[in-house]
Amino acid sequence: YQRRVHGVKSEFQNKSSVIRGRLELVNRLLTKLNPASYEKCVELARELFDDEFDIEIAQLVHNFPANHRNEDGSPFWTGTKRQPDPIRFNAETDLHVDFVHAASNILAFVVGLPYNQDRELVKRIAAQFIPKPREIKRVKIKLNDRDTGDEGVEDDDIVAEALARQLEASPPLPGLRLNRVDFEKDDDKNFHVDFITATANLRARNYKIPEAPKIKVKLIAGKIIPAIATTTAMVVGAVGFEIMKHLLNKPVDVFRDYFMNLALPLWLFTEPSPPKVNKDGDDPIMLCTVKTIPQNWTAWDRIEITGSKTIHAIFTELLQRYQVIAKGITYGKFIIYNSELKGAVSSKELLWTTPEEMVTRLTGKPIPTKRRFIELEVSGELDDGSTASLATIKYYLPRN
Repeated sequence: YQRRVHGVKSEFQNKSSVIRGRLELVNRLLTKLNPASYEKCVELARELFDDEFDIEIAQLVHNFPANHRNEDGSPFWTGTKRQPDPIRFNAETDLHVDFVHAASNILAFVVGLPYNQDRELVKRIAAQFIPKPREIKRVKIKLNDRDTGDEGVEDDDIVAEALARQLEASPPLPGLRLNRVDFEKDDDKNFHVDFITATANLRARNYKIPEAPKIKVKLIAGKIIPAIATTTAMVVGAVGFEIMKHLLNKPVDVFRDYFMNLALPLWLFTEPSPPKVNKDGDDPIMLCTVKTIPQNWTAWDRIEITGSKTIHAIFTELLQRYQVIAKGITYGKFIIYNSELKGAVSSKELLWTTPEEMVTRLTGKPIPTKRRFIELEVSGELDDGSTASLATIKYYLPRN
């Protein structure tokens, strides 16, 4: 298992919540389905039902209750963003049994057991199963793509590392042989479409939106695979063209933006628009004069600083190079230092720390050794009292 555990950790590096989820699933399969039996497949399918349609939804509603509001004061749950409801398993509800029946048969195939068509057996086992108590945790959930923080539970790192050690130390299981499942919509005996139908309709029921019959789900699912393959191939080809132009040092007017729609069909190739230029001027919101550093910088520009330097040394370099009196420095959503705020972030002691030390301290994680630089934002002003609008700082990390 060492190779597989290492593969999961490498693929999802610095994503502790994802690593934890993957390793928990592997551990659950090893403990629940060894030795394998159809009854254990049903019990595991029942656990999956509780996880996906009850516990996770209850966690989401706990984080964002009905009266939750966005930063601007608007309601969080509004319009098409509907507040979901958790679903408790009920053996007398056909859709609930449909999911467990389909999921247990797919799991049975994975561990080499024959399909079982006895729906009443599944219903009886699922009804007698005692689920784990619903546990609401302190989970961080991203609201949008601008949130640069990590999702997950506070103890993800600890649990993931403990699971990794446990799995790496596990002895080989020569009797356990797992089969890969390849989706096939036209085989009515493999439970694939039944599983997708039950899963989609249960999620729809969570959010109180119309459910779909099996035949409609089968038609939609059958179109997804070829659509993914053709679209992916087309996008990879377009990106490949642009990479080749870059490697050949072609001028910027040779590059193209692509708009492609296979349904119409329509392919448009346009010259890239120039980046937005930040200019000196008066800020009507802050009611102050703003000067750009360097002048007329764009999103492609960076102020490069080579580490290792303390925050005080960085501020001194900016003063010497651009006459900027720096007031604060941030990394993503984390405030490293700000002299204009109250509390710990304004402590003068922070000026004698390095950005890499503070990033590790604030995020709780070391910076990966393969990272060559980090990007910082600095706020400040000039001698004449105008606000300085600085391009992003590209801070090169010291090489060991």
